[in-house]
Amino acid sequence: MNFQFVDFQPYLRDSKLCLEDIHADVNQGRLLISNLYNESELLGPEINMTFRCIHEMHHVKLNVDFSWQGECASARHIMSCTDNFLFQQLLFSEILGQSSVCLYQGQFPDHQKVVLFEQDVLQDLVKSPL
Repeated sequence: MNFQFVDFQPYLRDSKLCLEDIHADVNQGRLLISNLYNESELLGPEINMTFRCIHEMHHVKLNVDFSWQGECASARHIMSCTDNFLFQQLLFSEILGQSSVCLYQGQFPDHQKVVLFEQDVLQDLVKSPL
């Protein structure tokens, strides 16, 4: 896959990310990844961009959009790949924390923050139906 980092929000259609446009690019072997709001103090800019590539590909693999339900499905899937509680906390915060702010405010926060949740909160997400 040829990941290309761009300084705009690709795949926007009527202010929402369009999964069909992403699929079309992935089928041609490329994926545009926005480097906007790349201010993760936890991950650093390079690792955060790698994480974005992985996260976007999970949306493609699962064929889920960028709604709250799609983000929950993506988070649940990637969190199920590890038993490490700290990793699960970080994934929960990075995916659902950032997504909830974006869905509520209409844009991602300027600076990413990490919020660590109790284990039962994370387990409820992984086990509950969407």
